[in-house]
Amino acid sequence: IGTLNNAGTAKYSKIYLSADSYWTLKGDSYAGSIINEDKSCGNIDSNGYNIYYDKGNLANDWLDGRTVELNGGGKLMPADEK
Repeated sequence: IGTLNNAGTAKYSKIYLSADSYWTLKGDSYAGSIINEDKSCGNIDSNGYNIYYDKGNLANDWLDGRTVELNGGGKLMPADEK
């Protein structure tokens, strides 16, 4: 439960969620890379908040620059589309 790098100022940040993990957001989060074994991202409850990721980071290739609608109304989306 919480946020990661909600000010977007960290030089490096990484999120890793295993298939049996669950993340409930408490604010917007900014990730240099996000790896989620649940490719549908159904294990994230956004509470209306967004996760922004660096689409240029190779670890995010699985997202292919897409925006993913999250449970709770938020999105997982490239930071440059904010």
